[in-house]
Amino acid sequence: MNECGYWFFKNIVNFQARNPEWIKFTGLIKEKLNRTIRITHTKDICEHIDHIALRAATPVHNMGNILDKLKKFGYEEKDTYDFPSINVRAKWFKHPIYPRIFLSEQNPYNLSPGIKIIMNKIKDEFRPLSLEEYDYIKEESQYLAWTLTNSLAFNHVAINLNNLGINIEEINDILLKNEMELNRENNKYIKISKDKKLLQSSTIATRHHYITYDKEIILIPGPFIEFIERKDGRDGFEPENALEIFSSTK
Repeated sequence: MNECGYWFFKNIVNFQARNPEWIKFTGLIKEKLNRTIRITHTKDICEHIDHIALRAATPVHNMGNILDKLKKFGYEEKDTYDFPSINVRAKWFKHPIYPRIFLSEQNPYNLSPGIKIIMNKIKDEFRPLSLEEYDYIKEESQYLAWTLTNSLAFNHVAINLNNLGINIEEINDILLKNEMELNRENNKYIKISKDKKLLQSSTIATRHHYITYDKEIILIPGPFIEFIERKDGRDGFEPENALEIFSSTK
């Protein structure tokens, strides 16, 4: 396994450890479809994963370093998207072998002065957020609160339904019947692109413990699983779909 493959593997192992829903999901796939989803080799990663998502926040995270790493891995930068309603911008990247990467970032120029002060403090002091700081940031931006408490861990892993041999209605039906909570932003489970060729749904982020700077233990949203069906070779992403998927970490 090369450097890029190892980076995927170690981050997916971390993702699985932080998301108990993963075990339930893979168990259901085995039970209902007699398919086994293992992420142990490059072949598994490329077969089962459509894309992964990362979130970043300047100046706490160095976007230059992230972009340099993706370029070193052999990724090509594709389209750019803006989400002014949540003050986020994003790009996606394509690789000849490995899954797509959707990289988003909180726009640092439109943040309130109070949040800028907090971000500079935690960067300079190399420390977690205090409870007061977390509550303050969450009030303005749940996206940023997630990003600063989960760092550069995978925000979500998107399962390639085309290779799994199941459509998005079927996977949603299996998950809902087994009490897995799905994103229902704007009262719909399935996010459909304007050309009807990109269909997406997702679980709601699972909660995990976070120890604040003042030693409080709180529950915060962690990663989630996305499911994606592409028709007629549809590539890339759809901004309207992505905006609704972002809400999985509320």
